[in-house]
Amino acid sequence: MRRLLAIEQFRNETFAESTTRHSVETIRAMFAKIFSNMIDKGLMEKGDVDIIALEYAAPVTLMIQMCNRQPQRKDEAIETISRHFDMFIERYCIK
Repeated sequence: MRRLLAIEQFRNETFAESTTRHSVETIRAMFAKIFSNMIDKGLMEKGDVDIIALEYAAPVTLMIQMCNRQPQRKDEAIETISRHFDMFIERYCIK
């Protein structure tokens, strides 16, 4: 579905809006709510939850896009995502 939307978003405004809503807005809102709850419970450092959500999701999205174009780089993408999650936890989560 991602590939279809990626192609069609340049030909159809409805697809463009749907792709943005799905791949950016919905994901950011979901993680912002999760991180807001974690901050409220004292599990994460305080900060702008919308930006924290983007910091969390954007690298994963980039790696997925890379794999869509170059599936042979899947192992590299998984390793990068793993390192990203480790760094994110180290930076934001209260020990």
